[in-house]
Order: sequence, then C-alpha cells, then structure tokens
Amino acid sequence: MTLQESRPPRHRQLPTQPVQALVQMRRQGWLDALPGEDGRTVLLRITPAGRRLVEEAIPACQQAQEQATALLGERQVRTFGQAATTLRKKSTTTRA
Repeated sequence: MTLQESRPPRHRQLPTQPVQALVQMRRQGWLDALPGEDGRTVLLRITPAGRRLVEEAIPACQQAQEQATALLGERQVRTFGQAATTLRKKSTTTRA
C-alpha cells in the first residue's frame, strides 16, 4: 500500500475545529443558518448579536496589537507575523 492509497478521500479531510467553531457560534446566537439552494449546503448569516460582538472585538484587537507593539517593537511584531504566516502555509500544505 502506498502513502497515496492510505489517505482518506479528500471530502473526509474537512477540519473539525472550524466546523466546531461555527456550531458554537450558532449556539451562542451569533450566526443563523439558512438552507442553501441545492439542499446540500447551508448559508450562514451573522445575527445582530454577532455583529455587536464583532464591533466590540475590533477595538480590543487593536488595543492588543498596540500593546504588543509597545512591548516588542514593530520589527519583532512584524517578524512574529511573518513566522505565523509561514507556519499557517506549511500546515495547510502538509494536510493537503
């Protein structure tokens, strides 16, 4: 058996963490689910509560970025961001 043969079909490789996050967001009332046109898909729509949460989160994220820059400096924050991007790219290519 080759490595290719031992891999599960692509449709089973759906990452569970994002799906679980979406389920949790629906439970919290931040997203609504609507049936898709073909009956196989679900459309997600942000609720007013979800929109308020995003509006509250943006200033908190901006403040965290400002604090990180104050503590580490712009150069180190930029380096950290580049490292995170590289890790994300490498992790998606190893899962494919």
